[in-house]
Amino acid sequence: MKKTIKVRYSISSFAKIVSALLFAVLFICANTSSSTLIHEPKAPDDLERFKVVK
Repeated sequence: MKKTIKVRYSISSFAKIVSALLFAVLFICANTSSSTLIHEPKAPDDLERFKVVK
């Protein structure tokens, strides 16, 4: 009986750690991509000749 309680506790603590790690990764990735879109530099006019659709 004690062994199953210990296994359940370790699975529960492992799940909490994984959940916190994935939440942190999601938070960082979401903020990184949105800040990249905001600070996107303007492309030079010389790149117009390489566009496929004009």
